[in-house]
Amino acid sequence: MIQNFITFYSLILFSGFSAHNDINKNLLFKKWYLEKYEAFWLDFAPEPHEVNDYLNLKPDFTYESVDEGKFSKGKWTLTQNEKSITLYDSKGESITFNIIVLTEDHLELVAQVDELVNVSIHFSSTKK
Repeated sequence: MIQNFITFYSLILFSGFSAHNDINKNLLFKKWYLEKYEAFWLDFAPEPHEVNDYLNLKPDFTYESVDEGKFSKGKWTLTQNEKSITLYDSKGESITFNIIVLTEDHLELVAQVDELVNVSIHFSSTKK
């Protein structure tokens, strides 16, 4: 009896977890404004030179961004499992981000860079 309960509970838990992780890529296609950084459960506001930073992911898989006040553009890809995006700038350099949260108005990314592995970058679809 207890084994059946554990199995049933596990199935519910894991099926809910996988459904939660499904990405609707159409939600990515918009201009995302930098909202905050989060590290070790603490929130950090953008620095003064970052207050106008954004990431504009377009449906043709090109992007425009302002990072630390510097404009760049290039192409972007979504991984086959739709759990991460990679940005390629005009110089051919790239950076990959894991998608942690994606909703209509919120995007949370973590860069696959050693010094940023514990930092979540939060974006909003509206400028605040």
